[in-house]
Amino acid sequence: TNQLYESIHCGCIPVILSDEYEVAFQHIIDWPRFSIKWPESMVGEELYAFLRSFPPEQLKAMKVEVDSHSCWFDWFSKTPTCSPYLAILLALQERKKHF
Repeated sequence: TNQLYESIHCGCIPVILSDEYEVAFQHIIDWPRFSIKWPESMVGEELYAFLRSFPPEQLKAMKVEVDSHSCWFDWFSKTPTCSPYLAILLALQERKKHF
């Protein structure tokens, strides 16, 4: 959803509350390094406790990862090695291998 990508652009560690949602660019991005995926059925006190349990060092590391991966979602990225256009091109090249 847009909120997921907006959170990344804002430098926030995304918490994905979905059982079905497939994140973009899985073939090149290691999402667990900078995001948290949580089952919809467990939203509540368990989620709150889980989020509070993160040590500050781990949160800082995840924040660095969010910032370093945000270019993959920036359609105006000036970085030639990190943009959604490149991610789409790489995904198409990967699909072509299977034909």
